[in-house]
Amino acid sequence: MSNLLAAVNQTENTAVTQGNMKLQITISGDTVEFLWMYTEKGVDFSAKSLRMTFENHVLTTMTDGYFLFTVGNTDLTVSQGNAVSIAKNYVKTLTWTIDGKQVSGFNTIAQPVSVELVPHPRNDSVALVPYWYVVLRLDKAYSGGINEVTVGVFADTGQVADVQMLSG
Repeated sequence: MSNLLAAVNQTENTAVTQGNMKLQITISGDTVEFLWMYTEKGVDFSAKSLRMTFENHVLTTMTDGYFLFTVGNTDLTVSQGNAVSIAKNYVKTLTWTIDGKQVSGFNTIAQPVSVELVPHPRNDSVALVPYWYVVLRLDKAYSGGINEVTVGVFADTGQVADVQMLSG
């Protein structure tokens, strides 16, 4: 961590990586955040990190999750496109309770709202695994304004981890 800090020459928004450690410095007004995090295969494991926030040169927040989490399988066998297809197919089979009624037959529009590759724990483990977080727009709005669905897909297995219905 100190080697990464020594590699920074100027006080500006920047990111420096050495091996599996990345330092991200974010400056906004009088607030400066240093975030050292584990990184592997282009995935930043922000939960497995040390975060220090300074306001007016005073340390105001320090969060250490670096030793709290481990890193699980980082094999990215499921591409972003495959994750979107898995998510769309899963939504077609989904049954959800809306206003006390079982609803099924959901359809999504062609393009996803967003797709992010983020680390996520599997089951009750502290091991983080790359996970596609896919947000899809439904082809119509349902009671309560529900018009989006999120589907989490593990990038190593293609397993659907969780689903949420949202009003977006």
